[in-house]
Amino acid sequence: MLVINRGEAVSRDVLFYGIWGKPASEKSRVVDVHISSLRKKLLRLFPQSDGCIRSVRGVGYLIA
Repeated sequence: MLVINRGEAVSRDVLFYGIWGKPASEKSRVVDVHISSLRKKLLRLFPQSDGCIRSVRGVGYLIA
């Protein structure tokens, strides 16, 4: 979803629903945990990328 919407912020709720097919609970941090893990893996594979997944405060995430 982040790649398809490259340059546009995708909300946590949209990501959760797109992956698990149901709405997230209000306090769910599962998307944040997975994004954190994905960032670490991408940084290990592509150290020059300097973190291509960006947080958009109050909105969600985007790939720059």
